[in-house]
Parts: sequence; C-alpha cells; structure tokens
Amino acid sequence: LQNKIFSRMWINIILFLFVFWSEIPESFSNKTMHIVDMEVFYLLLQDWFNAAYRRDRYYYYLIRELLSTIHLSVYFLSSEVIFERSNCTKNMQLTVPQVRKGNGCCGIDSNKPQNIVKCTVLHRNFYSPLNNLNDPSLQCFRGDSSALYELEAIDLMGILAE
Repeated sequence: LQNKIFSRMWINIILFLFVFWSEIPESFSNKTMHIVDMEVFYLLLQDWFNAAYRRDRYYYYLIRELLSTIHLSVYFLSSEVIFERSNCTKNMQLTVPQVRKGNGCCGIDSNKPQNIVKCTVLHRNFYSPLNNLNDPSLQCFRGDSSALYELEAIDLMGILAE
C-alpha cells in the first residue's frame, strides 16, 4: 500500500511538471527564479480555485492579488489570495488551464464586492498539490460576505498581545 501511494505521488508530480512546463512561456527566460516561482504559483492557485470552487457555476476566476504568505511551521505556509470574476465563462468550453489573461480572460466588475472571493490557502511549498490540504467551501468567502467582514475586523495582534 505504501509503495502504491508513493508511486502514485511520483506519477502525479511528473504529470504536473509536464503540464505546467508546457504552460511556461519563453518570456520566463529573462526573469529570476523567484519571479518564475511566484508566477507558476499564481497559475497553480488559480487552477486549483477554478477546479474546486463550486459556488459560482457560470464564471471562472483570475487571481487579483496575493495579499500575504506566512510560515505557519517548518512544513506549512498560508497565503491570503483575492480572486476576481473573469469574463471567461464555463459555457465557453475552456479547460481550467486555458483560463489565462494571455487567452483573453480579464477581470470584470472587480470593484463590486460580490464579484471577488477571498481565500486563505494552506500549502507545503509553491508546488504542492493544493487540493490535498484545502477546501474552498471552508476557506473562501465572497467579498460581500458578512463572515469576511467579521474576520477582517478581528484585531489578531490585540488578541495575541493579551
């Protein structure tokens, strides 16, 4: 059983690298590895979100902003991400990896809170499978959600100082 899980993990890693290697354009050749890592991480986050988020059955989303990334422990990081609704819809028959700004997708009505989604994403590193650790129905809130406003209103530094 352990060998089967290990071999399955390697197959997933190889498939992942193959798919995303074809997604990396030549423009990356002039950039530092950190910038390339962040851009690939953005694509990973966006693809994870579009594949897993079920509350909007019509629109795909693009990353609007990566607010922060913190180390929770030696093994885990947590990133706060804002996604914006895009003009690319699921009726357009696009696959998740095709939802890219380079393919004509762009944010629409991003100034309206109901068109943005804020997520806190747990990950091991920039290349770990996000679906193993995350569930968007638990970790993502629409911009007009009262839960989101309540979370932002919490003064965490004040709580930690007590």
